[in-house]
Amino acid sequence: MGKHSNFLEEIKQKKLTNYLPFLVLIVLSIGLEIATKGVLFSLANIGTMTNTIFPMIIVAMGAVFVYSHGGIDLSVGSLLGLCMMETLLIVGDSNVLTAGKMAVILLATIATGFLVGLLNGLMTAKLKLQPLIMTLCMNYILRGIVTAVTELNPAYAPAQFSRYDNIYVKFILILVIVAGVILVFEKTRYGKNLKAIGGNEQTAKQSGIKVDNAKIAAYIIVGVTVAIAGSINVIRASMVRANTGSGFEIDIFLALLLGGIPLSGGAKVRSWCAVIGCVILVILESGLLLCGLQHEHITILKGLLFIGMVAMTFERSRGEAIA
Repeated sequence: MGKHSNFLEEIKQKKLTNYLPFLVLIVLSIGLEIATKGVLFSLANIGTMTNTIFPMIIVAMGAVFVYSHGGIDLSVGSLLGLCMMETLLIVGDSNVLTAGKMAVILLATIATGFLVGLLNGLMTAKLKLQPLIMTLCMNYILRGIVTAVTELNPAYAPAQFSRYDNIYVKFILILVIVAGVILVFEKTRYGKNLKAIGGNEQTAKQSGIKVDNAKIAAYIIVGVTVAIAGSINVIRASMVRANTGSGFEIDIFLALLLGGIPLSGGAKVRSWCAVIGCVILVILESGLLLCGLQHEHITILKGLLFIGMVAMTFERSRGEAIA
């Protein structure tokens, strides 16, 4: 009877852990909606939040593949800035964005994202560099390129470029990417292999999984998602400065943690958690801004929240991350 009771208690605890991000989202939404006197979920602010969350969800869904095997990618912020800059350089002074030019932009930026992801993957998987160190170095390299090109002369989009900013297209693109990632990550052998690597890399190798190839592919995927997000997001931003995308990598990291994705990866990773985490973070930021806080104060709070989330997902007794 005691064993049966313990088993039921364990199941209840696991279910509570799985639903915790949803509970946080509901409580946070209600609290901030009251605090902002109904402004948070007004049509105007929903549009603003949608534009903010668009690149975040796309990149977070790609990042799931990296974080699920216990990796990390801190180069996504500078890569986003680089792809946005590349888009504006291709557009030039033209006010017309034809289907052909958009195809060229996507191909060029995706090639850039692919190359950066490939380099990150090769250096971490084949040369065994620590992902934290490698992607941080890549972040500085890409940031240096963006700064060198835009520091004195920021890249601006043509005057009427913003007319191509369509929230419905963004929404459809998000749905397609989220559905595709969930399908691949949750239903295919590749997704299961990444979880197995995150659970125990040596066991995964012994079971015949090509660990290095799986890791390289994961970094390529996140690189491609950053490229897609950057090439579309620049239409709204209309300009690229030296600091464009700065801090975006921390937002992605924090969103994944808020969604309940464990630092160590493994079987507990769920791709949809990335969406929930992004929504929580964007609602939190928007609500705090509407409550009168400055961006600088919110940055401090995000740093404190980041420390808290890392502490909560780290089991000190075993020295490894848990869900």
